Amino acid sequence: MSDANTIKNDFATTANMIVSLSHRVNFTDINKMSQALAERINNQTYRITVIGEFNRGKSTLVNALLGATIVPTAARETTATLNVIHYAEAPSITVIEPSGIRREITPTADAFKEYTALKDFDPTTVDHVEVGFPAQFLQQDIVLIDTPGVNDINQQRLDITYRIMPQSDATILLLDAGKPFTSSESIFLKDHVLKNNIQTIFFLVNKIDLIDKNEIASVVRDIKKKIKFELNIDQPRVIPMSSAQALKGVLEGNAELLEASHMVSFQSTLVEFVTGSERTGSSLKMMQLNLLGLISAFDAAIDNEETLSKASIKELEAQKQRLGESVSALKSRFDEIMRYVDTDKEALSARIEMTLNDRFKEVFDELRLEIEIQKSDLTDYAEKILPHKLKMAFKQWFERNTDSIEEYLAFTSRNSITAFERDFSRKPLFEYLRSEEHIERLLRPSTFAVEGKESIDTTGKLAMAGGAILAAGITAIATGGLSLAVVLPSLIGGSFLSGTFVKPYMTSKVVQDQKVILLADLSTAMKTQYESLRRGLLEHCDKYYSALKDSLNREFESNLAMVGQEIDSKLRDLSNDRAEIEKRNATLATIQTELHQLGSRVKSVDLSTMAG
Repeated sequence: MSDANTIKNDFATTANMIVSLSHRVNFTDINKMSQALAERINNQTYRITVIGEFNRGKSTLVNALLGATIVPTAARETTATLNVIHYAEAPSITVIEPSGIRREITPTADAFKEYTALKDFDPTTVDHVEVGFPAQFLQQDIVLIDTPGVNDINQQRLDITYRIMPQSDATILLLDAGKPFTSSESIFLKDHVLKNNIQTIFFLVNKIDLIDKNEIASVVRDIKKKIKFELNIDQPRVIPMSSAQALKGVLEGNAELLEASHMVSFQSTLVEFVTGSERTGSSLKMMQLNLLGLISAFDAAIDNEETLSKASIKELEAQKQRLGESVSALKSRFDEIMRYVDTDKEALSARIEMTLNDRFKEVFDELRLEIEIQKSDLTDYAEKILPHKLKMAFKQWFERNTDSIEEYLAFTSRNSITAFERDFSRKPLFEYLRSEEHIERLLRPSTFAVEGKESIDTTGKLAMAGGAILAAGITAIATGGLSLAVVLPSLIGGSFLSGTFVKPYMTSKVVQDQKVILLADLSTAMKTQYESLRRGLLEHCDKYYSALKDSLNREFESNLAMVGQEIDSKLRDLSNDRAEIEKRNATLATIQTELHQLGSRVKSVDLSTMAG
């Protein structure tokens, strides 16, 4: 078998040939995709993306790996940009704007302050931030990428993370030892990591310093089982970690703390991977898969154009007429998806109200009993103990219900997007317009059942051409989860009911009178707080559903307009210069033959004996 360098050079040659073929026919999207892939294959660097949900400790881990505080790690200073960190002899920070303009900023501890979610910062004004740092770990041609949270409620920051995933070679996913491997994390891995052919994943179970050390092994074991079952990864790399202890140990030179954090063993695993043959095998497999995905996307684009261009003017005019006649039917079918989203919204709202109300009743009954059995003055209890108990009771409710709420929201998103892709992406729309038989299908009952999620194939691949290489597609409209971790502080912050019970009984020494007054105030205050929490949660869910519906509506209108524009364009081309169209079709056919040959050559490369 050829050695790794020979295979990589062959892949690079193939990528460059695809770039050349794409430019010959000027497919804008394929041009961009092929150019990006060619640059990645020709580049010697290995890109490791650090991902995780809000407040998982991503930036703290990055700083620990670098051995210095480079990116902000304060709890509320959420990363809002892509921070691309590479080796340099001296520290440097460069902000790259979407236009390509580069701005050097002084590499100080506060350099990133204005580029965090805590500030009033618009992430669309920055493409990414390049950080140069003399870390030994980066000398192995490693580029480390710090990302915003994968469940960020800000869609623009979420899109930043989605955008970088197809360009990654490996991923470090940070989990929380307190609530490891949530459903939203599993969904993100399926949709944005595995679908992008990223096969090297390090699962870091962070914050082990916050759980009993005797439970660490069992937590790791349980996560491995869950990953195997949900993601079909046979031997997942699951490593316990305390990034906070690791960073403190690095900065203070505390070897004992570093050992306790498990950073030493993780660095050893990571260095062994990036310096060994497994990295080479992993890189080559990813190159092969991405080349095949690009060829598939290119091939589908040629098929679509050839189909349209071979149609006669009469056929195209018939399609245009059908489009106008079927808009109402299409809108009716689309409205079924909107009704499905509304039905799920109502069901989730009712569930939230019911469970929250039940919890309030339970807490009130527990506290009432506790108050009634008190035999001494209630002043300290009312002023200090009771507010804390209430705060903790509802914080626990949030923690227990966050995953199920996020899972419900993610399920609705996946189902509605799957249904949308099945009926309203460009491919099925063109199929509808090419015959009366397809148009008649629009008038039949839909297989999309509003009341029954079972009718949706949630495991099916999206219909868009190009497979993994186009994974960003419409799936980017999903809001990525409710992110109650962000909402919680604003709903039950430090002032939760504080001072509510400082009432006249504070000066009364008659315990029974204190109890009567306290119970009355407790009932009133809890009803007020229930309404506040209920309203806050429902408003947040409403924003999620509204964003989903708005995105689907925009995509629906955009796709209808795009199909109409393509038909009009072909009509003009056919009317103006039939000879040129036939000449282009001949070129497309030649290029498609060359593509198929390239695909066969890439597919024939046997990487089964390569490490990784």
